[in-house]
Amino acid sequence: MKECKELVKSNRRISIRQQCKLVSISRSNVYYKPVSELPENLSVMRLIDEHYLNYPTYGVLQMQDFLYTKKLKVNLPRS
Repeated sequence: MKECKELVKSNRRISIRQQCKLVSISRSNVYYKPVSELPENLSVMRLIDEHYLNYPTYGVLQMQDFLYTKKLKVNLPRS
């Protein structure tokens, strides 16, 4: 995929739409700019990972309870 995205250039005579069609990728792959994760999310994820290594049988609700004890208010999709 990465190699195909590198083939598509905006300064060529063929439009980006046609170039994408030739290399069989969608235009959204060409225009997408990755967004970095928020530092707050990274710290919560690190905490979850560390706790999971000690208690691998914890489920979502137990992990959510653990985060509540750390004064972190998270909802089910985030925990």
